[in-house]
Amino acid sequence: MNAPIVPRRLLTLALALVVGLVAAGCELEDLALNRLNVNASVNVDTSNPDATETVTTDIPFSGQRVVVDNPIGGIAIETVEDPGYVAVRPTMRIEASKNVKGMALDDLRIHTDRTPDETRIRVTTAIKSARNDVENRAREADEPLGWVDFTIRLPEAAVVTLRQDMGSIRVTNFRGELTATTDIGDIEIRNAETAAMSLRTELGSLSLRRTTIQENLTLTSTAGEVEVRDVQFGQAEIDTQAGEVQVRGVRGQRLEISTQLGEIDVIAAEVTQLDLASQMGEIGLRDSRITQGDVRTQWGEIDVRLPSGPFPRIRASTQAGEVDVHRLPSSLRAALQQRGSWLGEGIDLNPPDAQGMLDLKTQLGEIQIVFPETMAP
Repeated sequence: MNAPIVPRRLLTLALALVVGLVAAGCELEDLALNRLNVNASVNVDTSNPDATETVTTDIPFSGQRVVVDNPIGGIAIETVEDPGYVAVRPTMRIEASKNVKGMALDDLRIHTDRTPDETRIRVTTAIKSARNDVENRAREADEPLGWVDFTIRLPEAAVVTLRQDMGSIRVTNFRGELTATTDIGDIEIRNAETAAMSLRTELGSLSLRRTTIQENLTLTSTAGEVEVRDVQFGQAEIDTQAGEVQVRGVRGQRLEISTQLGEIDVIAAEVTQLDLASQMGEIGLRDSRITQGDVRTQWGEIDVRLPSGPFPRIRASTQAGEVDVHRLPSSLRAALQQRGSWLGEGIDLNPPDAQGMLDLKTQLGEIQIVFPETMAP
């Protein structure tokens, strides 16, 4: 389809909008840092502690919820699967590595509070400093610092809540239900089977691979990339304000992805209902089978690469841009209706044997739809 003739006034308005959006994008990460009250120029160095002590504890486990509150450090969780790990009754093993700079090890304390319904592991310090004060994160480089790195091995069917202010969370071979939150740090999940999972980081990346979630999956990041690969779920919701989202090889009933500033790329997905939205960023949908799909972006291109048939009905429209269809099979040409105006374009492709519906919309950007190479006329 030919490009529309756009008046000079509209081009000037579009250019002004681009400049504004780019400026907003450059400031978004700074806004995230300000929201967390973090001084980004201060490097919290946890590489060379003055002293280190490792404490190992076995706690009887009878299905109670496990909660870990760790201001600074790292948390690693895994399910006990080693046949050599034998206990008279179910037990969770806690390995805690205490590390300090400018303070004594005894001033860094690990508490284990137990009730019939919950085991809570929390870290406190006797030293009052900005580094160890959850409410004040304006850290100074020479202040005392204490942090704990946890490795926790749990029996199956555990319900776990992890909360951390600064540091990474890594979960492997987990069986149970998981909620994990870190203000500054990455969260990585591998080889998990859960009833439900919720992951959140304000400033950091989220990575989820080779995992099955029976019900709901929720991933939230203020500023950071999100990667989901080889994952099955009931319903999944992914939200990031600034960061790319890459999804590959997923299966589920519903997948919802939204980002204010960043690209969305979905590859080889099988989803009954798909909802992709970006305010400023490109959206790619490749080799995916969708029953009902809604893809929209305010400023950015939409690129759809269709798998081999059957094909869904496709409605695509742009307020200021082009809609291009490549390698359209001759058998489908009669089913294609095109619409053009002085401002934007649109199409409605409705094959007689259409299976499903795909709705594509962009305000300022192009839409490209590519049929499989084997279907080319």
